[in-house]
Amino acid sequence: MGSNVATLPQVLLNKAAGRTYFNSAGLLALATLMFVSSYCLRFDFNLDGDGLRTIALTLPLLLVTRWFGFVLFDIDVRSFQRASLADLLPIVSAVTLSSTVFACVVHMVTPELGFPRSVIIMDWALLQLALFSVYAGAIVLREASPMANVSRQRAILVGSTESVAAVLRDVREAGRWNPVGVLTEDYDGRRARLQGVPVSGSVEMLIETAVRCRANLVCFAHPGIETRRLMELMRRCREHNLDFVVQQSRSAKGASVQKLGTEVLLQREEVSIDLDAVRNLIRGRRVLVTGAGGSIGSELCRQIAALAPAALYMVERSENNLFFVHREIAQAQSGLELHPLLLDITDEDVLCREFALARPEIVFHAAAHKHVGMMERRPQEAIRNNVIGTYNVAAAAAKCGALRFINISTDKAVRPKSYMGLSKRFAELLIEEMNRIHPTRFATVRFGNVAGSTGSVVQIFRQQIERGGPVTVTDARARRFFMSIPEAVRLVLQAAVFGEMAGIFVLDMGRPIEIYELARTMISLSGHLPNVDIPIEFTRLAGAEKLDEELQDDGELFCKTAHPRVMVIRKDHNHASAGFLAHLPHWQSLIRQGEFESLLDEVHHAWPAFRDGGKQRAAVAAAGVRA
Repeated sequence: MGSNVATLPQVLLNKAAGRTYFNSAGLLALATLMFVSSYCLRFDFNLDGDGLRTIALTLPLLLVTRWFGFVLFDIDVRSFQRASLADLLPIVSAVTLSSTVFACVVHMVTPELGFPRSVIIMDWALLQLALFSVYAGAIVLREASPMANVSRQRAILVGSTESVAAVLRDVREAGRWNPVGVLTEDYDGRRARLQGVPVSGSVEMLIETAVRCRANLVCFAHPGIETRRLMELMRRCREHNLDFVVQQSRSAKGASVQKLGTEVLLQREEVSIDLDAVRNLIRGRRVLVTGAGGSIGSELCRQIAALAPAALYMVERSENNLFFVHREIAQAQSGLELHPLLLDITDEDVLCREFALARPEIVFHAAAHKHVGMMERRPQEAIRNNVIGTYNVAAAAAKCGALRFINISTDKAVRPKSYMGLSKRFAELLIEEMNRIHPTRFATVRFGNVAGSTGSVVQIFRQQIERGGPVTVTDARARRFFMSIPEAVRLVLQAAVFGEMAGIFVLDMGRPIEIYELARTMISLSGHLPNVDIPIEFTRLAGAEKLDEELQDDGELFCKTAHPRVMVIRKDHNHASAGFLAHLPHWQSLIRQGEFESLLDEVHHAWPAFRDGGKQRAAVAAAGVRA
């Protein structure tokens, strides 16, 4: 049976393969000079023929051992331009190992030469001294060079002393910035220096220190600053037009910059909910979630599963997504009655049978097509899934006697400009009408973008940053509402508590965020400078995209609920959705017959404002339905 443990010769050969040998030649030349110098010093520079013969015979052996030592400890691939004190230990190790091997071999194989032990010791010391001098000289030249410092940004490092010290070493090695000051969370008031950089004070002195030191960059060392404090410091940097990055030491273990939290990325604190009220709603009841494999649906399942429902039914049409979320929750909540239901919400007959068997008491409807561009190309799918599918689920819930039905909607349903937004607006209307004709309490929860969901702009930006850019932004003025997936789901559950009020609930998303600033923040959090290390390129808004999203339409009034971040919409006109359900049988028939162009005509007539604003959009959609 073979072994996976590599032998020392294999390690050396693997390391040696594919290297460039320019540095190796220089190191071996230095080793030769030190060896000959040691021999000359030992004999006071009086070398006879025997001495020269001994040098000639032993020098090849010495160079072979030196070379393997340099390769084993990567001395030959270390950059003098990035030299640091961390290079000293590998130098000592490489020279000591090669000297030891040389001494053993020369005395065991050629004892007749009588090679002087003192020469080996002197050579060991001289070579280390020479290498130390070379690296020290490189460090001094790099730090003392006025031209090098002029060309680099003047940076202040901020964080705990330990984290700043680790990041400072990396900054010096990389030579990217010129550190001119340090601010620490644990500053004790004494004048001090950290690796030669003055400790200028506490973190509270950030702006005044930046002005005094003429710094144009702030480097936050991670981990080392509490999340809320970091958010405040980033805000102050923006206010004073200071570039900033969040840098993590290469030697740091555990905490990752990517785990800073969405609240840092979005510059807002997440909100809490009345957990007792939510638990009282869920505990002991049969709960069903559609779209259980999606970003919102899967998080709904996780949070509901932790609230002790009598049973949790997970409806999803993607086999892989359902498999993974079911396995995850089954492992986390081993005692929970869990039912993965692989089905399509547009299959009315199968859906009704499953609802009749499950008899859910609370239904969360998160299944939807959500990608604007994709739905512009296939608008019939937006209507089939987001409208007809929503009706199927709502009708099945009403038929089996569910107590509450919570529909997940989007800010794109407000004054819709895209087929996806229009389909979600239609879903809101049918839910309103269902609420008037059935004892089940139907409600809709409307909110904006969810950071980190599949296909979200945050996910796209992260992928572009990992590839080194460019990061693409549609328009510098474009703004969107954002919240994290867990926060959105918590507020959906809180809105479900108010479900007896019915209507449309709107989550307070805070202030809208400029997409361009979001891109800049994400690049900074990755340790890079926007438009320096990673470029930002502007594309343009597609025909179905808006500069600003909205949460409130004309004729809609926000009213408070018992939770400050959840509002309910009251309309200043009655029965706005009356009669909408009457459209659905005909639309469903057109979809079954493949009459997609007729379907779009019907859809446009049902929402004239959308029809009147979209001749070009209708042409694109018509091409899509024929595809």
